Amino acid sequence: MDYNLNKEREKRLARTGKWFKESSSGRNKDIYLTYLIPLLLIISLCATVFIAIK
Repeated sequence: MDYNLNKEREKRLARTGKWFKESSSGRNKDIYLTYLIPLLLIISLCATVFIAIK
C-alpha cells in the first residue's frame, strides 16, 4: 500500500512540478508586492490626510 502511495505521489509531482519551479518573473512580482505597492498606499494615505486637513 505504501508503494502505491509513493507511485501516485511521484505521478502528481511529475504532472504539477512545473508549476512550482522558480522563475525570474516571480521574483519581480514579489518586489512589487512587498515594497512598491505598500509604499504607494502609504503615500496615497498621506496625501489624502493632507488634503483633508487643508
